[in-house]
Parts: sequence; structure tokens; C-alpha cells
Amino acid sequence: MITADFISREIEQIKGQRYQLLIIPERKVNKPEILGCLKQLNIPILNLSLILAEQLKSVPEQKRPREVSSTLRQVIHRYDTDVICFEKMEYLFDPELKQDPLRLLESLSGNKVLMVLWPGDVQDNTLTYATPEHPEFYQKQGYEQYIMRYIKGECRNEVQRPYSL
Repeated sequence: MITADFISREIEQIKGQRYQLLIIPERKVNKPEILGCLKQLNIPILNLSLILAEQLKSVPEQKRPREVSSTLRQVIHRYDTDVICFEKMEYLFDPELKQDPLRLLESLSGNKVLMVLWPGDVQDNTLTYATPEHPEFYQKQGYEQYIMRYIKGECRNEVQRPYSL
């Protein structure tokens, strides 16, 4: 069972580091349980796809890729809290946006802890979204230090987080 106390410890462990990104694999956890814990901790839960769709709808398609980062940065700064959670981030994988979702999220996590409910798979420290034949297919390694692990009924982070700078 995931608890608010466990999530608080994970947040404290990552606070103050160069990048404060915490990836929660959606398919490995009980999503209502996680969302309940986040609400209990008063962590804003934002629908990333909806925010981007609303903010970018008036931007010409060819200019949207340049607006993604600044749009999300503005949204993050509107909240007077140290931690924000993004869910429903599927739009970030849309080829029209031409983004590297993990690199983008990492860059946004410099001043606040950014929790992300990852909509794809996590296998052997590889994060994947969609299948290889799908136009939104995405696969990335090298972010294992940010992944929250859920194993045998307990959450734990298997990889030591890097030291603060």
C-alpha cells in the first residue's frame, strides 16, 4: 500500500537536487491510491495534455514546439507550492510538438519537485510510451534515478539518487 508518508519521504529525498523529477509508473501503481495520497499532501495534480491543448490551440501548428516549454514553465510558476504533479501527459508525445518529454520534464524540475504519472511502461530502467509501430512511440534510458519503484506492495526507490549540488 502506498502511503502519503512514503511519498513525502521520496519528495524530501529529491528536494534541493539539480533536477527534482519524480516519475511514478502509472501501470505499476494503484492510480486512485496515489492520487488520494497526493491530495492528502495538498499537491496540485494537473492534466498536462489539457493544459497544453488549451494554451496552444491559438498558436499556429509550426510554432507550437517552441511554446511547449515556456507554457508549462508559466503554469508551474502559478502555483505557490514546492511540489506539482502532472498526469495525463500523452499530448507531449504527439509528433507535432517535436518534444523529448523526459528531457523537457527534467528541465522544468529545477525549481520545484515535479512528479509525473508516467503513462507508459518501465522495464529494466527503460521508459517507454506506445509501441514501436505507433507514431508516438518513445523510449528512453538514463532516467532511472527519478523512477519511483513499487515492488511487492511497497514503494521504494531502488536507485540511489545523486547527491545535491
